[in-house]
Amino acid sequence: MLDLIEEYFGISRNTAATITITILVFVTGQFLLSIKSAINGYLKRKAIRTMFKQVVEGAIKTSKKNVEICNQVKRNLYFDKLTYLTKQKSEFFHLSLLQEIGHQTIYQSYFSGIENTVIFWKNTKRQRAFLKTWETMTSLSYWVQECYDNIDIIRDKYNKHGDFKAEAMKRFQITSDSMAYDHNGKNVEERAIHYLTKFFNIQTNFQSLQDRRPHILHRQLIVRLRILNKDFKDLPITHNTNAILSEATYQYESMSLLLKASRFQYHIYSCNFRFFYRTLNVALKIIQC
Repeated sequence: MLDLIEEYFGISRNTAATITITILVFVTGQFLLSIKSAINGYLKRKAIRTMFKQVVEGAIKTSKKNVEICNQVKRNLYFDKLTYLTKQKSEFFHLSLLQEIGHQTIYQSYFSGIENTVIFWKNTKRQRAFLKTWETMTSLSYWVQECYDNIDIIRDKYNKHGDFKAEAMKRFQITSDSMAYDHNGKNVEERAIHYLTKFFNIQTNFQSLQDRRPHILHRQLIVRLRILNKDFKDLPITHNTNAILSEATYQYESMSLLLKASRFQYHIYSCNFRFFYRTLNVALKIIQC
């Protein structure tokens, strides 16, 4: 090789040797730098893939946790269980972690580099799974917050109806006291006496109860008084409380419908979270293959 260089370039053997060694050192150095760069790139991509996998697995666990939370909320959305209703939230920071790494960076860690060279159909499937993962993570982030915030909305609506019902019952108590005062010691026809006796007996029986939650109040007092008023509808005295009891019934039914609708809503939330963690689990397996 030195003879060839010496003859072709017309230089001495020592000069040719120096040039050859210089070229070999340069080429070797560049080759080693390329290898080092390739190894560093591979290690970086591997680290990002590992982090991505861990973050998605964390999101799957959070989604499963939210299924349990929604089911628990649904079980407590009854009049006799509302005292157990609490706000619970599984913090969902996983999407923000991925956003900090960057979509493009994560994408390259899975679809660039010699270790990610796969046949076309398989790569296309992995790309679809990768996009589905980001889409699902975005949806999951929204629904975790929605599920958490909706508790306050339900409580506000429930308390609003409860306040209206309480105001109606205050008016009822004032009217009841007025009826007792107006007929005390007065000459009253026998049928009216019969009505008033039952009217105040119903109230006395209710006041002896320890449990006065909305559904108990409605069944043991309001419904019984409305039935009594219907049985004695020919008496003008029944008109004093009919409108008030109807208002109380309306507010109670509104509260009942709100709880029913909320149970259905949290059933939907639970189904959504179940769908999310199953989707992420399948997509992650496809991406990792």
